[in-house]
Amino acid sequence: MPALPTTRPFRLLMLWTAACLLAGCGRMMSLKQELQDYDQNVMRVQVELVAPDCSDCTIVVVITGPDGEAVSYRVFERGGSFDFMASRRAKGLFAFLDRNANLGFDGDELSARHTWPADGDTSAPVRLSLAPGAPGAAVATAQHLFALRNQVVAGVPVQLAKETRLGDARFSAENAALGVWQPLTFMRRELAGIYFLEPYSPHKTPVLFVHGIFGNPRDFEPLIAGLDREKYQPWVLYYPSGLELQVLGSGALTMLNRLWAEYRFQDLHLVAHSMGGLVTRAMLKTCHDAHGCGYVRSYTSISSPFGGMEAAHVGVAYAPVVVPVWRDLDPASPFLEGLFATPLPEGVPHHMMFGYLNTSTLSHASSDGTVPVASQLRPAAQAQASSVLGLDETHMSILAAKATSARLAEILAGADATRASR
Repeated sequence: MPALPTTRPFRLLMLWTAACLLAGCGRMMSLKQELQDYDQNVMRVQVELVAPDCSDCTIVVVITGPDGEAVSYRVFERGGSFDFMASRRAKGLFAFLDRNANLGFDGDELSARHTWPADGDTSAPVRLSLAPGAPGAAVATAQHLFALRNQVVAGVPVQLAKETRLGDARFSAENAALGVWQPLTFMRRELAGIYFLEPYSPHKTPVLFVHGIFGNPRDFEPLIAGLDREKYQPWVLYYPSGLELQVLGSGALTMLNRLWAEYRFQDLHLVAHSMGGLVTRAMLKTCHDAHGCGYVRSYTSISSPFGGMEAAHVGVAYAPVVVPVWRDLDPASPFLEGLFATPLPEGVPHHMMFGYLNTSTLSHASSDGTVPVASQLRPAAQAQASSVLGLDETHMSILAAKATSARLAEILAGADATRASR
């Protein structure tokens, strides 16, 4: 084990960990068991979908269990290469081209099937070439799949389109911390999902708000209060923020695509705070690679650590148990190095907002009191941004600033005007 450093990030990490323990954060001690449980129950699936070009069609991939039953499904806007998480109970895949958008296999639609070998090896990428005549799957009826709409990974439900309020007890600081230290427990308690704050309306544009690590949807209360509710409907993503960022981005896309398949909304805006900006950027990277997310009109990040956090590097090097997201937040992580290797999807402008008011007594470095300005303004992120705005605010006060609400209103109106002119 390397010698313990005496740098400020290390001291901050140690102070933070000590405070966590003194506050009774015993859940940190169960993190190792949570990660073992995660590895034993969840696997990564890599799929290449080969299908004829069909701009009005979607491809549905059904994950099947030991008896051939449907246990979950994914929706894709077109063919391409994808990866997603599935239960290790999964034994095969059934894919079909949903030409009539009824989320069910009608027998005459192009389809393909794959069954994993008996030895259970699922590491090899799966190629599914959709063609006529693949054996039909009774479990892929619209009725069966709609019943599974809340199952992203078998046995771990999510909340999709559940109507609630920001005062919902789910959105507590305690549950937000649970999502870091016990991410599977967070999901098994049916906390994760995309929540609606009002009944869905086809006449209003959704705005999805994505919180950061240790955050929750309540963080966006001032911004949501300033939203023009005649034009926009707020949705909030709630997720276990201790998991890998690519997994979180993929999961967010899975949920969004399911909602899109159900409601067929034409426009959606993304607003992310802190680490939520990385989750959203990871999702959009997948969108670009898959030529998907044609419904996204804008992406606004607020105080996001695009350059990573030095404290995460220290945590990876010295903590006895490593929270998975720390590895991605390490400034030298492969995740961050590859995040901006591809551009944003065509037609999706990135608007960056950053804060520079540091009220911390522990450091006088240029930051918003939490994230260094240098990380918020990573050159690769600026190079892909359509606009950059700095505000004299801290990491959290920026969400309540009138200037932030005003700028968001401008961004949404500008995106709508651009859409209308096409």
